[in-house]
Amino acid sequence: MDALDIVLRLIGGFYAFAGVLGMRWLVTDHLMDQMLAGISMQPIPTKEHRRRWLLGSSVLAIGMGGMALMALSLWAVPLFLFGSATQAVYLVWARTAFPVEDEIDRGGRGQTTNAAVIYGLATALVCAAAAFGLLRPWLDPWALAIPITGLALLSLVGRHFLWQARPTGGDLSIDHDPGPREIPPAPARVRLDPSWGGYPLRNADTDDGIIYDDYLPRELADRLYTWSLAFHAGDDYDIQEYWAQFEDTAAEALHRAEGAAIVAALRAVFDEAEGPAYPADIRYGAG
Repeated sequence: MDALDIVLRLIGGFYAFAGVLGMRWLVTDHLMDQMLAGISMQPIPTKEHRRRWLLGSSVLAIGMGGMALMALSLWAVPLFLFGSATQAVYLVWARTAFPVEDEIDRGGRGQTTNAAVIYGLATALVCAAAAFGLLRPWLDPWALAIPITGLALLSLVGRHFLWQARPTGGDLSIDHDPGPREIPPAPARVRLDPSWGGYPLRNADTDDGIIYDDYLPRELADRLYTWSLAFHAGDDYDIQEYWAQFEDTAAEALHRAEGAAIVAALRAVFDEAEGPAYPADIRYGAG
């Protein structure tokens, strides 16, 4: 393996990793849009859906193209070309769909443009490598890694970004029992309790988890599900403490505002509702 092969593989590894990060960002962006729609009671704008699908196509091509380049496969050429084309289309479309309004927007647009230019240079390098015979044939066995990469990237967003199933409550798992289930009487007092993998709504008197689909209107149950899904938490098993974790203070403020709005809606269903009780506020500990 010569130095140029190493350089190509490193570039491929960088863009394969960038594809994974891009898919994760798309999921977060989608959930934040859902929370904003829940707070404003307005549908997500059509242009936001178009932006997400355009960027999603580009990110998927970037990730798959990176893996193809790591395998030195000729499939890297069309994938890199497609990634460059979608980035160029987005930048042209965004000038009218999302005009720059302030310095923050201008800085973000500049970063996106610079990333597209660098990716364009990488695309030119990939095409040159193919022209000089440095890439392997289309049917090389290593090319199988490309669709595998695509499926892996899609799996990162499949449940959150594509699947729109109704929440099932509880531990967010599906009850496969087809028989009828007796619904217990509604509790008098409930607490909104964001957690990682547990019940987001609990009986405030007994601390038992509540299957909220049993008592809430579908629209409110969907809002609660989306809100709980967007919650992230950290933990330190050495000191037995747990806390909420957000990307920035704005994301935390948005999540708390939506939680407060959900609690207000819960008061129309139950006698009393409190919360949201964040781990960072309660500071669960070992003692």
